[in-house]
Amino acid sequence: MLRLKTIVLQWLAGFILGGLGAWAVSRSAGRFGLMDTPNERSSHSTPTPRGGGVGLLAAFLLSALAGGEPAAFWLPLSALSLFALLGDRIDLSPKWRLPIQAILMGILVLDSGYYQS
Repeated sequence: MLRLKTIVLQWLAGFILGGLGAWAVSRSAGRFGLMDTPNERSSHSTPTPRGGGVGLLAAFLLSALAGGEPAAFWLPLSALSLFALLGDRIDLSPKWRLPIQAILMGILVLDSGYYQS
C-alpha cells in the first residue's frame, strides 16, 4: 500500500510541476529567447513557446531523489534535459546534438546495470 501511495504522490507531483513549468515557460518564453518562430517546415503558424519540459524535469528530479534513485540514473537524464533546453535557447546543429545525446544515453545504459557484456 505504501508503494502505491508513493507512486500516486510522484504522479501528482509530476502533473502539478509539469503544468506549472509549462505555464511559467509560456508566460516568459519571449524574455528568455524560447520562442519558436514558424518557418516553411513548421506545423504551426504563430510563434510558439519552447522549453515547457522544465517542470517535468523538476518533477523527475524530485521523484528520483525522493525515491533514492542513484545518480547514474537521474544525472544523465537531467543533463540531457538541460542540454535540450539549451538547444531550445540557441539553435544547436544536429552534428553536436546527436553525439552529445548518444553519449549521455550511453552513460545511462552502461551505469544502469542492465547492460551485460
